[in-house]
Amino acid sequence: RLSTRIENLLLKYNDEKDLFVEHLQNCNDAGASKVLFMFDHGSYDAMSVIAPGHEALQGPALVLASSRALDDNDLLRIRQLGSSEKRKQFAQAGRFGLGLNSLYHLSDTPQIFAKNLAFVVLDPLHKLGGEDGMRYIPARLQENFPSMLAPFAAVPKEYPTVFRLPLRMSGPSSFGRKWSAKAAFDLLSRFIELQKSELLLFSKSVTQVVVDVRSSDGSVARLREIARTDTVDDDDTPLQSPRKSPRVAKRTAVAATSQA
Repeated sequence: RLSTRIENLLLKYNDEKDLFVEHLQNCNDAGASKVLFMFDHGSYDAMSVIAPGHEALQGPALVLASSRALDDNDLLRIRQLGSSEKRKQFAQAGRFGLGLNSLYHLSDTPQIFAKNLAFVVLDPLHKLGGEDGMRYIPARLQENFPSMLAPFAAVPKEYPTVFRLPLRMSGPSSFGRKWSAKAAFDLLSRFIELQKSELLLFSKSVTQVVVDVRSSDGSVARLREIARTDTVDDDDTPLQSPRKSPRVAKRTAVAATSQA
């Protein structure tokens, strides 16, 4: 069973903060320039969800977004994560490797919104039905079941790829413990605070990480913005210390700003 394989993988990727590292790495591999982490305290209308049980998707969630769009191959790869026949392939190369299963630390039903392409709900525990996941056409959802896409309206349009993790709030599952909104928000806050000075030091393409919080009243506040700039030093004067390189060819500056 897929769920059993994911349970075993979660034992390997056992640090709940892995999901932030994996998201940033996947964005780098994809060539994204901007990354968004957002905690959404809101609960959304469930009047027009697609089927009974999907009300559970409308509550507080962690949102991970990227400025680089997904394609069909990406979505296929994500849906096959944990598949035994694909495990060796994923471990060897390519983005969206096995570490992406760390999403299940917080949520049993991660959602993926690839704007203008697909809306996917992963459901390996069959909380919503008898399948491991479902793929929908966004335009049809918006027309017939608009509540399904309502939680994504708060994500800026510059992020065409959105992972939304509705929290496991009703109780623990075989994937992990029960989460409150406060506990999940604290997890994000601690990660950013501890990693803010190193988050972009070895980044290949990501130059900006934004951390937002959406309150239950719908307002969105910027908690932190971390930006990287690359500059070239044209000074050819050798440095005095014999332990240093004779010239500085390039240096990376990471600036972190907090905003109220």
